[in-house]
Amino acid sequence: MKMILLILTLVLLSCEQANTPGAKLFLEPQDEEVLFNITPPEQTIESKFIWGTYYYVPLYDAVSGGYDILNTSGQRFGVELSLSDWCHGALEGSFQVQTLTGELKVFNFVKSVGLSKVNCSRYFSYNVGASRFMLSNSRYGNGVKTYKLVPYRSIAVDPKYISYGTVLYIPSAKGERINLDNGKSVTHDGYFFAADTGGAINGSHVDFFLGRNKINPFDWIRSRSSYRVKSFVVKDKNIVKYLTNLHL
Repeated sequence: MKMILLILTLVLLSCEQANTPGAKLFLEPQDEEVLFNITPPEQTIESKFIWGTYYYVPLYDAVSGGYDILNTSGQRFGVELSLSDWCHGALEGSFQVQTLTGELKVFNFVKSVGLSKVNCSRYFSYNVGASRFMLSNSRYGNGVKTYKLVPYRSIAVDPKYISYGTVLYIPSAKGERINLDNGKSVTHDGYFFAADTGGAINGSHVDFFLGRNKINPFDWIRSRSSYRVKSFVVKDKNIVKYLTNLHL
């Protein structure tokens, strides 16, 4: 009898969660995805001096009567944002939206199509008004190729300077304390993975992805090209495989 009651309780809880607005959320990263304890590399092939900026995935609330999020064919996703959120989301490239029905959806920039549909000139000079998007199956959105973005691991690079899929070791990052989105505070091991790019990323400029965190934890990221730090391209097959798998 106790076993039957237990089963019924679990079934009811499952039904309740399934019918709760916002219950359809993406899975948080697995435990192995939030470990930052890789030892310093034994094998590198070259050093690169880089300078850094940072970006994050913002969370917006959908509105009624706002600006449509469109796919590459110009079709609506049925989600509208305020002008400010639409423009800043297009500039960031990936953003989360809490819909009017309580669902969490993640959108990813795909490309610009045709003439600008939205005028964002009041916020910045970049012309992002023709941006088109896709729904992402990753909590934080996608980078280039099939890579998903991973907080404090993913970086956006200029592929002419740093190839996609490259693992960088940055000694300045080792030992820095970071706060993960799952509530854990860990010490960074210095490794990053080139999983993304951006229109403003040129040459030695590297953009570091912080997940939902808007506060930069790295004191060596100064957002100016005059402040550069040394990085190393890592060729250790085990390290490269590990970080690659995190992004797939």
